[in-house]
Amino acid sequence: TKLKCSVVIEKNEKAVNAKEIFPLMSLSIKQNDTIFIIFEGEKEAEEAEIANKFLKYFNIIKQWKQPGNNIPGCFYVLNLRV
Repeated sequence: TKLKCSVVIEKNEKAVNAKEIFPLMSLSIKQNDTIFIIFEGEKEAEEAEIANKFLKYFNIIKQWKQPGNNIPGCFYVLNLRV
């Protein structure tokens, strides 16, 4: 299914659209990197939960947490296993 919200992935202060493969690859995400995923828009919480389940199912993440409520949108921090 298509996501109804925007999804941005950030690493080392560089942010890219998570729906586009080449910009995503330009982040060079490696094992034990910490990245930020920002979900904003319609159904952001539901879509973030789907992403969480997907990443946990494939054992891609070590930690998934949502920081304080002062951040707009649905904002998550991940430590990667891959």
